[in-house]
Amino acid sequence: QDVKQRSLVECGVSIDWLSRFAHSIRDFPLLPTNTAAVVQHLINACTSERQCRLVDVVPQEHVGYASMVISHAWHGDFLELV
Repeated sequence: QDVKQRSLVECGVSIDWLSRFAHSIRDFPLLPTNTAAVVQHLINACTSERQCRLVDVVPQEHVGYASMVISHAWHGDFLELV
């Protein structure tokens, strides 16, 4: 099924992928790690050309039904959240 056709609950990403993504942020030591900065500098860079959601560029083996929901604050530390 095309991920763009999926409902929101079908667009969960695995904890494994999320943890690896968070770990990769450490490769950018000058980047602030608050959620807003991660979105502005990393997620938007991954999605802007295709004008898509982050879930659309996550490997499909890490996408599926969400079993939990994480709420965040834009100013909160993304690495601590994950």
